[in-house]
Parts: sequence; structure tokens; C-alpha cells
Amino acid sequence: MSVPVEQLDDLKFLGGIFQEIENAFNSTDYRETLEGFLPSLVSSHAGHFSGRRDSNGSIWPPLAAATIAKKGHDVPLVETNRLKESVLNLKHPDHVGEATHRGLLFGSDVEYGIFHQEGTKRIPQRAFVGLETPLLDEIVDGVADHAVENLKFKI
Repeated sequence: MSVPVEQLDDLKFLGGIFQEIENAFNSTDYRETLEGFLPSLVSSHAGHFSGRRDSNGSIWPPLAAATIAKKGHDVPLVETNRLKESVLNLKHPDHVGEATHRGLLFGSDVEYGIFHQEGTKRIPQRAFVGLETPLLDEIVDGVADHAVENLKFKI
């Protein structure tokens, strides 16, 4: 099958098509596509907690002996389950999970979570929020597919 080809000698013949493409791209709303990834993010983060690891697969440092004695167990980031539940329960009051027209927020609003996520002088870093590369690739592909589909109808 042969595809007809035309050669343009001057871009002015394209008129405002580039502006139309830019306008269509800038007005694309990714909210619905991104919301579809929230369950996958929850599942991925459940794996972080159950595997005691960050999104890169690095195992969290073990608890200090004094902490284990105080808590009565050796499970990091689990004292009251508030932090864990704030990440894994989309309806938890401290959960941060929102798709916007241009982005996706996911994590926890628990005030002490940042100390575990980043670490401090006395608390080793145990990053509990982050994207694993395969899921990131899946999200990027989903957003790109959405953008292409949206541009098809606008141009």
C-alpha cells in the first residue's frame, strides 16, 4: 500500500497547525488516566511495607535493639499502623492521593513520615514512598497514549 506524499516548500502552508497542536497538548486533562493508577500505587507500596524495602528494592535498615525492646517487635515503620494505613488506604484522613489535570500526588500527610522517608541524624532513612521503575514506565506510557489519543481528536 502506497502512502501519498506531499512536499512543502514553506511552513506557512501549514497555517496554524502547530499552534493547534500546542493548544491541544496544553489543554489535555490527564486526571482520569492518572486516577486509574492509584490502585497500582497502593499495591506497589503495600509491597514496600511487606518487603521492608524502598521503591528501588533496598531493604530498610533494621531497628535498633533498644527500639525492638520498646516496641516489642522488629517491624520498621509500624507502631500504630497510622503511617502504613495513610499510604495504603485511599480513604485514610492522612492519605495523599490525588490526580490533577497535569500531575499525580501520592503519599502520606502523617507529620513524622518525612523523618522516616528522608532519615535524620538519629533515624536511618526508610523510604516508604516512591515509584518502582516498571510502574513509572507504565504510568508514562499511559499518559503518552492519552496525549496521543487526545491530539487525534483536536487536530
